[in-house]
Amino acid sequence: GIARILKRKNIELLLGIWRDSVPEGASEAGPLHPGVLRAINYLDEHFSEKVSLPTLAKSVHMGVFSLWHLFKEQTGKSPKAYLDIVRISRARELLKRQEVSISEVGRAVGLSDPSRFSKTFLRVGGVSPSEYREKMNSTGPFRPPKKARSAKRKARNDKKEAGQRPSGGIYLAGKRGDKIFRR
Repeated sequence: GIARILKRKNIELLLGIWRDSVPEGASEAGPLHPGVLRAINYLDEHFSEKVSLPTLAKSVHMGVFSLWHLFKEQTGKSPKAYLDIVRISRARELLKRQEVSISEVGRAVGLSDPSRFSKTFLRVGGVSPSEYREKMNSTGPFRPPKKARSAKRKARNDKKEAGQRPSGGIYLAGKRGDKIFRR
């Protein structure tokens, strides 16, 4: 069905995202631990379901702590972050089709709460689902921004660049004598 088609189309995309996002400290050389591979396969197959870390650890016959740390060490991402990437990459494929509503896309990828789906999509994809769909259908290939910034963060940074003091906090002396803003 749809899950099998999406899995085939997105496996190269996911591997590309994963390889591009592996930090320098993560182990790039050598094969992944069998438990991590089983966890990745489990997440790829069960992305549309509610997946908890204890459930994932039990399914791959590892302890929660061991799985989380080994997964993070070898992939550079937590299991939750990887699951979010899988879900949003699958959602992108579904959003290309106009006949499917954004709420239905969220439910299809395991994020049944529209607000949570939208926030996760924005955090992982850089734009909201509706913006993504609009840009995909109007301009062709879509390239999301490198990093999404919230409106509050943008306003705060704009004030900081203009030399104004952000509201709601105090300035403290830093280690090198520079001023650090704390809320």
